[in-house]
Amino acid sequence: MKANIIKYFPAVVLPTIITIGITTILGNYMKVEEYGNYSLFLTIINIIYIVFLSFLNFYFFRHYYELTDSGKNEIIIRIPIQIMALFIITAVLITLVFTKKLLLVIFISSFSLSLFTFLTNYNRLKNQVFIYNSLKIIGPLLNLFILLIILKQSSMGSEYALLAKFIPLLVIGLAGIIIVLYKNNINLFSFNADTKNILKSFGSYGVPLAMVSFMSTIITSSDKFFIAYFLNDKDLGYYSFNYRLTEISLITLTMVLMTALYPMLIKTYNEMGREKAEQELEKYLQYHILFILPFVCIIFVFGQEYLSLIFPRYEESYLVFKLLTIASVLYSITYYTNKSFELTKRTKQLTKVLIYSAIANIVLNFILIPNLHLTGAILATILSYIIYLFLSLKLNNQYFTIRYKKRNLLGVTILFLSSLIFLETLKHSDAHFIISSLIYVFVYAFMITFLIGKGEGFWKKRFQ
Repeated sequence: MKANIIKYFPAVVLPTIITIGITTILGNYMKVEEYGNYSLFLTIINIIYIVFLSFLNFYFFRHYYELTDSGKNEIIIRIPIQIMALFIITAVLITLVFTKKLLLVIFISSFSLSLFTFLTNYNRLKNQVFIYNSLKIIGPLLNLFILLIILKQSSMGSEYALLAKFIPLLVIGLAGIIIVLYKNNINLFSFNADTKNILKSFGSYGVPLAMVSFMSTIITSSDKFFIAYFLNDKDLGYYSFNYRLTEISLITLTMVLMTALYPMLIKTYNEMGREKAEQELEKYLQYHILFILPFVCIIFVFGQEYLSLIFPRYEESYLVFKLLTIASVLYSITYYTNKSFELTKRTKQLTKVLIYSAIANIVLNFILIPNLHLTGAILATILSYIIYLFLSLKLNNQYFTIRYKKRNLLGVTILFLSSLIFLETLKHSDAHFIISSLIYVFVYAFMITFLIGKGEGFWKKRFQ
């Protein structure tokens, strides 16, 4: 685990640093209302990708090793590229008929996202660490470079921000796919006897997972559409931007773990069985909670100060920032509950869980947003994730048990409350809030290493 995290650490940390730079530009040079529109377009692009293309990457990632071992390496690569090509050709024809330029931009952006995701997954599964890390870094780096050029030429609008984000993905994706086809000597116009069966498998495994992602997106993003309808663009901008900040702070940390964890879990489950995989997932969930806790505490205590320093336009929305942190913590835990369904290939059951949760989210948003405004949107999201986690754990118990020991829960609760008290004490001292945050992180690391671990190789045992 430790070796995997170190190997793929640049693929998450460096893009995150670049993304912070991008977010800083957007947060300071784009109007709050413009950011709201930009976020809404990103959501639509993501939904198009999830509905029409994401099943390809889900199946590819889960079954690549199995099909490669059985000599079907060419098919598992060829079929996703064929379907993506069919998608973009169909999309262009549709936009030509309806002459909607914005629709074409949305389709091309979704296609670019799919190409880039497939390319990174391919290199990740091939264990081509340098190429994988480079791809994950170059995409956001080019995004940042284009944004800086745009700033010199004109004001920052949602259209320019979209172009800056997806043009690099399109160029890298097309170039990378051509190289993959050439290296593997794959003919895109080729079909054989196994193609039909593999294609059915793509649908039976990947489509339910695409539905899972779609329902998950409904939970995380339907509130934006309700805010746009019931409230105004400024409220949408406040909500979307603060949600993005909590994602960068917390979900990125989850991605660090998942990048290393999921391929290992697949191998553990396939080679050593369910029980061993359960133990591994439980261990990583425990580590995940300990890892994100200090970030949550710092946001709770110093969230307003950080917004005032870095994003003054959003300072008045600091309560939204703090409350959305709770939603992001719950969201990050769903990464673990989802993996239990994916490992056991029970994606249809996970779809049911998410359908109920998404329906609850839509109903709650419809009721709460007109009455409680942004607070209603946050409450709807939090309650939806609680429903989601409860149903996931309840339905999963029979097939794949995710345990979290009571003593660990009690320990984390005590640690959380102690952290808040300590940070509040520092807040009322003369120390600058950044210095106070750094002092807390150092003390927290010391507590985890020596107090909870009792000085007996706490990190070593959890990273072996």
